[in-house]
Amino acid sequence: EFFAKCFLSLDPPESLSELSDGVVMFQALSEISMDHFDPTSITHEAGDNWALKAANLRKLVRNLQDYYHDELNKDADFESILSNVNDTAKDSDPDGILAIVELVAVAAISCEDREVFVNRMREISEENLGEFQMFLKGGM
Repeated sequence: EFFAKCFLSLDPPESLSELSDGVVMFQALSEISMDHFDPTSITHEAGDNWALKAANLRKLVRNLQDYYHDELNKDADFESILSNVNDTAKDSDPDGILAIVELVAVAAISCEDREVFVNRMREISEENLGEFQMFLKGGM
């Protein structure tokens, strides 16, 4: 529900595994900073090719790292996430995907246009919003 409410340009994913190629997250982040997250710079049709998925995820995490440092003056455990990218891409590892989703969410609520994203998040159902808030507290 987070992606559906916060990022209006997306076809929201129906499952967490749909995020394992990085495409939806890259498109979402392009609403925050096209300079850092140009969705034309990644492979959109990776299919079951885990190597292409991993390349997308690696680029996504590296660009997030640059964005966090350059724009947000924040840091996170990017190296740990990068070290698990192959497993995340191969197995659609939920923990690996959630670690990246957490970075995306923190970027949305910390960016220059945070009010826009926070207001959109208020549209998330009460039950999911509570879970999402707990999730974010771990990432901040």
